[in-house]
Amino acid sequence: MPLLPTDTATLERSVLFMRHGERAGIIDPAQTRTLLLTPAGIAGARRLGADTLASSPPREVFHSTIPRCRQTAEAILDGLTERGLRPRCHGGREELATPFLPDPQYTWNESWRRGLDAITFVQVWLRDGMDPALADDPRRAALGQLAFLHRQWQQYPGFQLHVSHDWNIVLLTWLLLGLEPEPDHWPGFLEGVRITFLTDGITCRYRDLERTVPATLLTLTNGEDLPPPSTDESRAATFTINGAD
Repeated sequence: MPLLPTDTATLERSVLFMRHGERAGIIDPAQTRTLLLTPAGIAGARRLGADTLASSPPREVFHSTIPRCRQTAEAILDGLTERGLRPRCHGGREELATPFLPDPQYTWNESWRRGLDAITFVQVWLRDGMDPALADDPRRAALGQLAFLHRQWQQYPGFQLHVSHDWNIVLLTWLLLGLEPEPDHWPGFLEGVRITFLTDGITCRYRDLERTVPATLLTLTNGEDLPPPSTDESRAATFTINGAD
């Protein structure tokens, strides 16, 4: 079950940054952008809205421009509507898609040609960097994701939901929690992180990890000198309703 803060003040300063619902496996790089949710993915997203988020509904909803994220957001909103709740949806944002890939289709084609699955590609990217034609500097990409979330929260204060992709989430867990992109750390469908923008810090919570970094991180260009992550074993922070990893 998603872990959301129990106190209103913290919730109102938080963003739930989550992966879209279940899709079928990608068997051709041409499908990477166009593959849609499965019926189970739509149903799961609807339940997330009706059964989980209804008790702590977001005020604002954003999603990636890739269609399966729109489907996920729409299904969540349908579930919230069943409970008489109507958050404002801001539609698709390219910042939640692949702003760190100069030419996404070229990157996906090259990754496929080299025999790299998503996890392996991201591992190489975060460890060694990539040809700039394939992907931007990973720290700059991660900071860009964080900065986008912060801008939206500043413009529209209150609890927000952002529907995005696994790579985007991994960038933040890597930057803020120090998690390497291993299979055990990879976000499942409808799973993500909670980012809370405090007065003097930014808290990231993912599964059983929580860490607060200085708010000055938003002014950095490369995310250097972050303290080591801390683990809070007393509570789990998995944003999922189906346990899919």
